[in-house]
Amino acid sequence: MKRAHKAILAVVFAAAAAATSWARAEVGPSRSVKPLSKEWQILAGITGFHSVVHRRSRVAVRILEADGSSTVAQNPVALYVVASNQLSGQEAVDYVWRLPRSVAGVRAVAANDCGVDVDVDVDATDEQGSVTGQLRREVRLCMIRKDGRLESELKVEELPAAATRRPPK
Repeated sequence: MKRAHKAILAVVFAAAAAATSWARAEVGPSRSVKPLSKEWQILAGITGFHSVVHRRSRVAVRILEADGSSTVAQNPVALYVVASNQLSGQEAVDYVWRLPRSVAGVRAVAANDCGVDVDVDVDATDEQGSVTGQLRREVRLCMIRKDGRLESELKVEELPAAATRRPPK
């Protein structure tokens, strides 16, 4: 995993922990807030967030989109998956994965029997590698066993969605 991607994840987890404790604080008078220091600038790369909680397993699954368009022209959005068990009485388990395929964008995220389905757009290219439009795909992510427990290994399957080809933006 690239160093920048590891840094993004570390910052996201730290920010989520800070936000959780801040959200529980009492409401007080208005105040000024200074910008975060440079080490937090990595958060600027996070361009999207999606969350689903499974009713049966209580596993919370979050999809983070990180924009890499400054370094990649085709399919510039890297996807990270964060899964956490939510069952009381069990030891907390969190897993983080980076999907092996980047995408042009995420349309929707929905729960399935074994995890989540992510509806994405991927860049379509011609023989020379030029982007000619986008194709819609469904990425099936499985990390929940039949007994509702969280797996440490993510299974990824890419399926064609309603294959509609759209011109580039």
